[in-house]
Amino acid sequence: MTTPIETFADLVPADFNWRLYVANYADLQRAGIDTREQAECHWRTFGCREGRTFHPRTRRTIVIAGLSKTGTTALLYRIADAIADFKRIVFEAAYVPEPGDDTANIVAKYHIGRDASAAVESYRDFTHKIAIIRDPRDRLISNFLFLTQNRGDIAGNTEFIRTLVALLKRKEQQPAAVSFTDISRQYGTVGLRPEKGEINFTSRFADFLDHHPEYFPFRYEAMVAGRLRELETFLGLSLAGETRIPSSLSYVVRTRQSGDFRNWFQPSDVDRLRPLFAPVMQRLGYTDDWDLSAQPSIPPEYGSSYVLKIVNERRLDMGLPPVADNIEPVGDTALAVLRATGGAITGRAPRG
Repeated sequence: MTTPIETFADLVPADFNWRLYVANYADLQRAGIDTREQAECHWRTFGCREGRTFHPRTRRTIVIAGLSKTGTTALLYRIADAIADFKRIVFEAAYVPEPGDDTANIVAKYHIGRDASAAVESYRDFTHKIAIIRDPRDRLISNFLFLTQNRGDIAGNTEFIRTLVALLKRKEQQPAAVSFTDISRQYGTVGLRPEKGEINFTSRFADFLDHHPEYFPFRYEAMVAGRLRELETFLGLSLAGETRIPSSLSYVVRTRQSGDFRNWFQPSDVDRLRPLFAPVMQRLGYTDDWDLSAQPSIPPEYGSSYVLKIVNERRLDMGLPPVADNIEPVGDTALAVLRATGGAITGRAPRG
């Protein structure tokens, strides 16, 4: 009878360089593998199946910078899945070296916020740097919905959430009945103006791009369309296959589409937002195309149901009861009150 090791003995190539094999992987060094016999045993049992190499290895340290809701998480895991060798993921933080990093592939992401100087400096020596760019109009839509989960004060404001969901349900039924301005006005009741925040953050990101030409510019729109060749060439990696985001981060995923603003805006929104967004769109290289969808469609899973899902996940963490999905679409009378007063519509948002 042969042993498992004897069965796979022929899998050890004649040119197997056991010293380089061990040197390539910090986990083998930590495991105390320091002889040819141990290295060959590991290769037969694990290494050949895990795609490990005993040749000189191209070590990559890759960092992705961008604003929130621009696909940084999706791109992070797309790249990480493409690297077969041992890797470490750094998620939304400045880079702090750990033992073994000198031989490890590292894939990281961070957001350009109010002050990202510490994070930028921490990734100075990384081999590949990517800046992901998204149309600010689409980010405006994604971000105002995501704020309901990201901000605990909003997630915990039951009256605000119920009114917002009532507005979203009416817009899903009749997109032309509720403008983006109506929704933005509701955010004003908690001291926020989504479009103002979008312009400020996008301007700051454009400043970052101006000051850091070493970052490879990559568009969110190219990612969702599968146009990856230039990025693959830059990284020296194949990015084929589906992006797999951990279930614990499922709340960051919404449409995985581009151009969604065309379903949300009304002509009155275009008249108001176009001059405000023109400077930042020009800085990011987007054309002045504000054509709207002739047949706008907003599925509930991208609007009201999405908000209730992520809000109730956050409320569970906060120890609060869920917001019940017994909310009626806002009616004409209640909508007129909101427009006239700029205030929240209380209760279940009557049909009017």
